[in-house]
Amino acid sequence: MFFRTVTLAARWRVASVSKREKGDLRAGITLAFEKRVAEMPIPAVYDEPTVLWRMRRANGLSFHAVMAPGSDGAVLAWFLNDRPLGKRAFVDWTSALRWSDRMIAQNWAVGWRLES
Repeated sequence: MFFRTVTLAARWRVASVSKREKGDLRAGITLAFEKRVAEMPIPAVYDEPTVLWRMRRANGLSFHAVMAPGSDGAVLAWFLNDRPLGKRAFVDWTSALRWSDRMIAQNWAVGWRLES
């Protein structure tokens, strides 16, 4: 079966080349059947860490939280002046976002403000 498929593909390629030489070029025919361009894998999911928010104090300190997919859910990490301060694993993204919202409220109460 494999050799028959290869033979048919080779015949198609020869036929399309001879048509091209005669000036009978149909757009897309040779591109659709020839494998000259390697297929690029398309990721099924976005699995990169994402910055959820950034906060700043009047004295110049900065604070931000990053969420990333974990082995069983999500991982939330927070940073003070771009240095890791802590992290916590969650069973799902919803609980990680709720915890992140509580962290924003707590920081707001002591003088941190969201950056725009």
